[in-house]
Amino acid sequence: MKLVSFILLTIFNLLETVYGQNPLTKEILYAGSFSERGSKGIYVFEFDRNDVKLINLQTVTEGEDPSFLAIDPSGKYLYAVYDQTAIKGDGKGSVVSFKINPSTGLLKKLNEQSSEGRGPCHISVDPKGRFIYVSNYGSGTLSVYPINSDGSLDTASDVIHHVGNGPHPNQKGPHVHSVIPSADGKFVYVCDLGVDKLFFYQVKNKGKLIPATVPFYKCAPGSGPRQFAISPDGKYAALVEELISGLVFFNRNLKTGELTPIQHFSMLPDSCSERGSDATVYFSPDNNFVYATNWGPLGMTVYSIDKKVNQLKLVHKDSTFGTHPRDICIDKNGKYVFIANMGSDNLVVLKRNQITGNLSSIDREIRVPGISCIVQLIIDGKAKK
Repeated sequence: MKLVSFILLTIFNLLETVYGQNPLTKEILYAGSFSERGSKGIYVFEFDRNDVKLINLQTVTEGEDPSFLAIDPSGKYLYAVYDQTAIKGDGKGSVVSFKINPSTGLLKKLNEQSSEGRGPCHISVDPKGRFIYVSNYGSGTLSVYPINSDGSLDTASDVIHHVGNGPHPNQKGPHVHSVIPSADGKFVYVCDLGVDKLFFYQVKNKGKLIPATVPFYKCAPGSGPRQFAISPDGKYAALVEELISGLVFFNRNLKTGELTPIQHFSMLPDSCSERGSDATVYFSPDNNFVYATNWGPLGMTVYSIDKKVNQLKLVHKDSTFGTHPRDICIDKNGKYVFIANMGSDNLVVLKRNQITGNLSSIDREIRVPGISCIVQLIIDGKAKK
């Protein structure tokens, strides 16, 4: 018996060496979407890394506009925001919890809560697995929900209403667009597109938020802060401004969470006279690059991080092989970038050069109507009993 176990272990290790991962590992992509052009809901795909194939495993058809998704740190639960709540007629959205099958990656609904606001557009999970944070664009509110021991959601522990407006026609009132927690869970950074501010909150016990010592970063009037990201080492941060296609790069204080702006970039090509719209921004897992998208002619912009001078350097601007790249997901292994092109209804897989940061021509493409978000889960076969 010991000999058989040794032989099997040797085979698995050999395959892992050849293919770069445990052969029992299953990789899952979850795609959120807007309910338009035939979209059916949340799409669950298995990603075959060796053949670069996407296999549709499940479609969760309940509800309208499951536009953004997030997975908890344990990989056991997935959370989604929907445009409509089960409480009909109140005009608010909903937030839904799902249990992830540990073998297949398939989803099973646990419960649903009101998003406590109109037009929820973003959801994130506390790195310690204590809370989720929901951004309600339509009502300009931020909602916090404690996570129960079984992964389901409790009622909201805090709801924060922003006030104000901006000079742009799309800024008649507050529009909370995203909430990003720090890795230690002590702070959250809140983009409010409607009032041109990036708010800083401290996270207190039982899911209450209070303004940080420095309560916000004031963006340029009419810029419209949309999405925010923190580098894996916590030392840097990046903000994309939807209404002017801008990107702000920051130094970040690890102790206080405060931000110091270093650089500001336009993400549109130099020859472009049209005003674009930024969509999202992420740091690469290796902490060496920043990837940001916009809805202009060249939808993807890649920057390298020069850590000697703490600045970004432009690597290139390129196509996303579609239109309106609302979200991207950088492969946890660093080899691929998955792009959600909402305008052209396609999920695109591009190979990523881990040395230069450049993206290659398209490796795989499938149609996903109204695709708006992508998240990745790697299920490790070694962990199964």
